Amino acid sequence: MNNKTLLLIFLFFVVVYLVTMRILNSGPVPPFDTSLIKVDTARISSIEIRPQKGPAYMLHHTDGQWIVSNGMLSLPAKTDRLLIILDQVDTIHTFELVSDKPADWARYGLAEGSGTRIGIFMMDGQKEEFIIGKTDFDPALQKSIAYLRLSGQNEVFAVNGFLPFQLEQHFNDFRNKNLIAPAGISSFPDYLQYRSLDTTLQYDFEQEEEFTMNEPDSAGLMDYLHQLVTIKGAIFADDFDELSTDRYFHQQIKLYFQENKDSLVLSCYRDSTRIQPFIIHSSDNPKSYFYSDSTGLFKTVFVAFKTLLEEP
Repeated sequence: MNNKTLLLIFLFFVVVYLVTMRILNSGPVPPFDTSLIKVDTARISSIEIRPQKGPAYMLHHTDGQWIVSNGMLSLPAKTDRLLIILDQVDTIHTFELVSDKPADWARYGLAEGSGTRIGIFMMDGQKEEFIIGKTDFDPALQKSIAYLRLSGQNEVFAVNGFLPFQLEQHFNDFRNKNLIAPAGISSFPDYLQYRSLDTTLQYDFEQEEEFTMNEPDSAGLMDYLHQLVTIKGAIFADDFDELSTDRYFHQQIKLYFQENKDSLVLSCYRDSTRIQPFIIHSSDNPKSYFYSDSTGLFKTVFVAFKTLLEEP
């Protein structure tokens, strides 16, 4: 065996040795980190949501309470909707890097000015911001996927297709639409009154000599009260001027519960210039007014009550 052959064999084993040592010293290849967003929801101070369609709004964590605000109204946020948001932003995973080219943003609904933008502001001043784009069905994976881009970065990631449906909520989704407080009505009223423009009917169950109508059917009244607890408004009448209640007064129901030391007042106002002319208000949800036509809340609350009083 000549010297040239020995040299080649020696060099071969040197190369094998160096490659082997490099592999051993480098350790295992780190796995692909699938966490795009990971935050401690207990440390969030506010969340800004800019829906693709509709005005932006904020969720603020203040004094242990979450408030939803659109710049004109600030109200307690509904717990169920809030928990959906917090649960989703806790950790957002991806299962694929789809593109790293800005030219592809529009294809995935992530161009500037497109998509729903979410900003998460932490108590320590840090911020996470991302954009949710379009949703597709992936036939290979047999599931719905959505596309997400971190603000200020080029990469487009594939994420759970349900994410947009859970995060693309609007200001009114966080508002209380109940006419009656969730605790409901647990007792029978001691006093009731019905007023319209030309009629006042009242009945005092404690002082039976002081009444202006026959005693209403107790079973029918309790059925009515239990139904009230399930009733929700549909369209908020935010443009209704609270200072004009006297001008548009139409009907009112007042129920007094001595056990609660308070009254439940349901008021109806009528503005014939509106498509839905009735505006409904409840003292249990004082910051909300709801539109109704003749077949909606107005019929369920006021027509039903008036019919109950008129029954023999």
